[in-house]
Amino acid sequence: MVWNFAEGMITAIQGFFAPQTVVAMAQRQNTIDQIETQFYLEANRQEFQAELEGYRIASQFNLQERQQTFQASLEGLKIDAQFAMQTRGQEFQADLEGVRQKFNRELGYEKNLCYSLENRGVSPRN
Repeated sequence: MVWNFAEGMITAIQGFFAPQTVVAMAQRQNTIDQIETQFYLEANRQEFQAELEGYRIASQFNLQERQQTFQASLEGLKIDAQFAMQTRGQEFQADLEGVRQKFNRELGYEKNLCYSLENRGVSPRN
């Protein structure tokens, strides 16, 4: 009985380790490894995509913040330029008024001189 059991075990072991069985087990293990690799790669791809999306969002916020900073600086420069132009316009008006007053004074002196010469009988046109 023990001998029959042992012979049965030997036959079973020989059948289990037959070349076709070994090849089939290797193919099965290769298929399992391929599936595990695909799951691993998919998990890594999803993790990479999530990180990439995080970087994209952070970059977008950074770009938006820089754009707002630039717009604020640009607005400040615009206001400064307007004040400078307004000040220069006022200075120009003041200078123009000074020139006008000087011209009117000189014109007044010339008129007085002409009247004075006419009253003396001298023609200023000669």
